[in-house]
Parts: sequence; structure tokens; C-alpha cells
Amino acid sequence: MATTWRTVCEILGALPGTELDGGVDNPAWRVSGKVLARLNPRLRTPDEEERRAANGEVASVWVERDERELLMSDDPDTFFITPHWQTSPHVLVCLARADAEQLRELLTDAWRARAPKRLARTRPLQEGMPHTERPAPEE
Repeated sequence: MATTWRTVCEILGALPGTELDGGVDNPAWRVSGKVLARLNPRLRTPDEEERRAANGEVASVWVERDERELLMSDDPDTFFITPHWQTSPHVLVCLARADAEQLRELLTDAWRARAPKRLARTRPLQEGMPHTERPAPEE
């Protein structure tokens, strides 16, 4: 199933403390003022319009740099950066090509990394991932 900005909004809108700013052309989801994802960010390339036409909706998503490199090497048709984004901790995502579950994981990871720790502890991690809260000791 293809993903869209609506998919991003549904995922991030369900996470505590997130808010969508009112940008008309390129709205952004934030937590505690920190950007998690932005729709149609500027690519700042000479062929920007052609790339937009070819890729459809593009979102920038906050990721750790190491993960960004892995994403781009594993699936360069979906995940990329332009020279302008080289120093940014974001990856550009062609939403129509993105896997919905992988996108959910990326957005949730971005939220967990950028949200205040007290807020991040309110949301358990997905199954199969380490849990941030320790289980109660057995008596």
C-alpha cells in the first residue's frame, strides 16, 4: 500500500505531544518545537521541479545519521538527500514508494528521540524492540 502525507499525519497525530504547524505549502509535525517530519521540503537543486514531478509527495524525516546512510544504501529510490540536506539529520522520503510499516517505525523512532524523556516513556516500544520501562521485580 502506498503511503502519503495523510499516512504521516495519522502516525504522528497519534503520538503524545505532537502538533502540526500551519504551513500551507510545507507543513511540519513537531514535538516540543522540534521538527519530526515536513511535507515537500525544498530540495534546492536545479532540477527541483522535475524531481518533484517524478517523485510525487516527498517528506523530510528526522533520523540518526547512521540510519540515514543505511536507508539510502538499502533503498535509494525511496530514501535520498540532496547536497543541501547533507549536513541535516533528516532523510528525504518519496512517500509513494515508502513501506507503511517502515515509515511508521521511522516516525516513531524520530518522536522517541526528539520528545522529552518523560513523554517518550509514556509510549511503549513496538513488539520485538527493547522496552524503555523495566518490568516490575518478581516477588
